[in-house]
Amino acid sequence: MSGIITYIQLVINNLWKSKSTYKSVCFILLVLIFNSCSNTRFLAEGEELYTGAEIKVISDDDIPNKSELINEMKSVVRPEPNTTLFGILRPKLSIYNLVGEPKKEKGARSWIRNKFGEAPVLFSDVPITTNIQILINRLENFGHFTPQVTYEIKRKNKKASVEYKATIQKPYTIRSISYPTGNQELELRIRQDNENRPQPGEPYNLTRLKTERTRIDSLLKNMGFFYFNPDYIIFRVDSTVGNREVDIFVEVKKDIPANARISFEIKNVIINTNYSLDEEQKTALDVDTTHINGMIIYDRNNDFRPVIFARTVFLRPGETYSRRNHEVTISHLMGLGTFQFVNVRFIDLNAQGDTGKLNAVINLTPIQKRAIRLELSAISKSNNFAGPGASLNYRNRNLLRGAELFIVNLSGNYETLISGRQRGLNSYELGINTELQVPRFIAPFNFNKDRPMNFIPRTRMLLGYQMLNRVQFFWLNSFNTSFGYIWNESKVKRHELNPISLSYVRLGNESDQFREILQRNPILRRSFENQLIFGSTYSFIYNDQILEEKKHNYHFRLNLDIAGNTMHLGQLVFREEAPTEEKPYLVLGIPYSQYARSDVDVRYYYRTAPKSRIVVRLVAGSGYAYGNARTLPYIKQFFIGGANSIRAFLPRSLGPGTYRTSVSDTIPFERGTLLYFDQTGDIKLESNLEFRFPIIGFLRGAVFLDAGNVWTFRENPNTPGGQFNFNKFYNEIAIGTGFGFRADVEFFVLRLDLGIPLREPFQPIDNRWVIHLIDFGSPQYRRQSLVLNIAIGYPF
Repeated sequence: MSGIITYIQLVINNLWKSKSTYKSVCFILLVLIFNSCSNTRFLAEGEELYTGAEIKVISDDDIPNKSELINEMKSVVRPEPNTTLFGILRPKLSIYNLVGEPKKEKGARSWIRNKFGEAPVLFSDVPITTNIQILINRLENFGHFTPQVTYEIKRKNKKASVEYKATIQKPYTIRSISYPTGNQELELRIRQDNENRPQPGEPYNLTRLKTERTRIDSLLKNMGFFYFNPDYIIFRVDSTVGNREVDIFVEVKKDIPANARISFEIKNVIINTNYSLDEEQKTALDVDTTHINGMIIYDRNNDFRPVIFARTVFLRPGETYSRRNHEVTISHLMGLGTFQFVNVRFIDLNAQGDTGKLNAVINLTPIQKRAIRLELSAISKSNNFAGPGASLNYRNRNLLRGAELFIVNLSGNYETLISGRQRGLNSYELGINTELQVPRFIAPFNFNKDRPMNFIPRTRMLLGYQMLNRVQFFWLNSFNTSFGYIWNESKVKRHELNPISLSYVRLGNESDQFREILQRNPILRRSFENQLIFGSTYSFIYNDQILEEKKHNYHFRLNLDIAGNTMHLGQLVFREEAPTEEKPYLVLGIPYSQYARSDVDVRYYYRTAPKSRIVVRLVAGSGYAYGNARTLPYIKQFFIGGANSIRAFLPRSLGPGTYRTSVSDTIPFERGTLLYFDQTGDIKLESNLEFRFPIIGFLRGAVFLDAGNVWTFRENPNTPGGQFNFNKFYNEIAIGTGFGFRADVEFFVLRLDLGIPLREPFQPIDNRWVIHLIDFGSPQYRRQSLVLNIAIGYPF
C-alpha cells in the first residue's frame, strides 16, 4: 500500500508541474483512486468494510412493477453502508479515519470526528438471517407468497457485500372481495359505498388493503361514527382457492365498543375566542354571548364579528358529525392567521341522557394583533446583482374585526454587479407596498356554496410604488395596483387570479450613454417608453414537495398575463381612427400596452439517495404584442443567463437567436452587463439538468448542464439573427456545464456555481461548439470564459 501511495504522489507532482489541459481531471481521478483504496488500511485484522447489498429478483413470469419491488426490498435491508459520493468516495469515513481516536472527549478532534465523520460499517454487523426474513415478509406483502430468498457474500480487498436473490412467481390476484353482511347501520353504510374499492383482478397488496381500511374509517367518520377506529376492520385472506388467486373478506370485529356503532349528531357548537393555554378557563354563564347559525360565541373583548365564524366553522347544531367538516373547520380557523392555536374537543352527552349527541367546544387562542418587524437581508438576483437590503414591515392581523390582514412594507436595497469585468456597477431600489387580504371571496357570485373548500380563500388588494436607480443609466418609477384572489385547491395546488392588474412605468433621468443605446435601437426605445399596463394575470402552482420529499417529486408553475384588450375594445368602438405605431391610443395622455404573455416552469426531482437528487427543469415562455403595441414592455420581456438560468453565461448575454452585441467605439463592450439591454426576446426555451449530492456536514455539491436561448417573433434589423425560425432554432441553443458548492444550513443557502460554456450560438455556425477551447490552465481562458455565480438559495 505504501508503494502505491508513493507512486500516486509522484504522479500528482508531475501533473501539477505540467501545463496539460486535462491536469485537473487527472488529478481528480487519482484522488478517487487513492481514497477508494486507503480506508480499509485502518481496519483491524479480520475486519471487513461492508459496502452494501444488491437485490436480484429471479422469475420465469413477467413481474409487474419489478423496479418498485426491488427498491422496496432495498429499503428494508439493514444496516446502511457508509455514505458515498458518486458511489466511490466515502468522505465521512475518510475524515473519521484521518482524524483518528481523539484524546479528549470534548476536544476539537472529537468534534470534527463526530460532526463530519462516520464510523466504518463492518460486515460483521450485518444480520443476514434477519434480513432474509424481512425480505420474505415484504415479498408476501406484495402478493408473492412462498418466495425463496438466498444470499451470496462477495469479498475483495477487505471489503464485503451481500447479494440477496429472491426467486418468485407472479403475484396472487384478487378473485373476489366481500364486505360485511350484517343488517345493522354500520355494516349497511360500509356496503353502500363502493368508490375506490379494490377490484377483482388486481394484484394482492397489503398496502392496498391498509388503504382500504383507512378509506372505510374515513367514510364512517364522515357519516357520524365518531368513535369508530380503523383497527375495528379486519381482513381475512384465503389463498387456498387455487390459480394463484385469493378471496378477501372484510369484516368488523365483533367485540367493538357499543358507541362505535352509533352515528352521532352535533347538539351545540360553543366557540371561545379568548382561550388561554396557561390556565384552563371555564366559560362563565354571565359572559355576554352571541348566536349565529345556532352557534354560541363567547367573545369577551368583542374582537371578532360573528359572521366570520359562520364562514369558517362547518360543524353545525343538528347536523351529523363529519370528520371532513371537523378538519375543514380547523384548517379554515388556522388559515385566518389570527389564532395561534385552535383546539376542537367533543363532549359526549350520553351521561346527560342525550344518547348519540355531542357538544363541539372550539377553543381559540389569538395571536398578537399588531406586529412590527425589521429585517436585514442579503439579496441575490438572477442578473448577478447582489447586496444588502432592509425592510420595515407592519402587520395588523384583524384590521376590521373580520381577520383581515393589513400589511405595510417599506424596503430598500443596494445592489452591485458581482460577476464580469464591469464589476462595481451598482443600483439601489426603494419601495413602499400596502396589501389588504380578506379571508373570503369578494365577488358578485358565490364560490363553492354547497361544499366547503379545504383551505380558506383570500381576496387580495395591492397598492405599491417602487423606484429603481440604475447608476450611470436611468431612474425607473413604477406604480402598481391589483385586485384578485388566492386559494388552495389542495395542499399541493395553489391558484392566484388577478382580474384587475394595473401598472404605470415611467422612465427618467437617462444618462447620455443610455440615450445613445436607445437611439441605436428604436424597438428597445419603445419598450422603455412610459407605459400603462392594464390587464389580468393568473398563476397555477403545483408542488408536492410541501407534503414530503419522496423518491419522485414534481413542481409545476403556469403564468398567464393578458393586458390592454378591454381599453382597446372600448376605443375601437368610440373612435374611428385605428391606432398606428406612431400614433397609438392614449389613456390620460399615456400609451397603453396590449399583449398576451405566458410561461411554464416544470421541475422533476428524483431522489437517488437520502440526500442526493437529480433535478430536471424545463422552462418555456412567449409573449406577443399586438393592437396598440408592437413591442412587449421591457419588464415583460424574457432574458436568459445568470445564476438561476444558464450559468455558463452572464445575464442578458445570450440572444436573441444568434445575435451578438457589436462593439461600439463610444460604448465599451461587455457582454452580459447592463450596458446591453437589447438581449431580450419574446420567446424563451430553457432546460436544466443538475445532480446534487452531500459532501461533508452542511456542505453540498452539484454538477449541472444548462441549455436554452431567447428569440423574437418579429424581425428586428437591430438584432439580426434574433427571429425565431422553427426549422433552425434547435441549432441556436446555448449549452453550458459546470459544478458548484452550497453551504446549506436550515434557514440559509449560500451557493457558488462555476459555469463552463460548451456551445455559443452567437459564433459562426461551424464554430459554435467550444469544448475544444477548454483550457483550465490558461489564465486568459479562465478570465474570458468561466463564469462564477454567487447566489443565495437553490437555482430551482
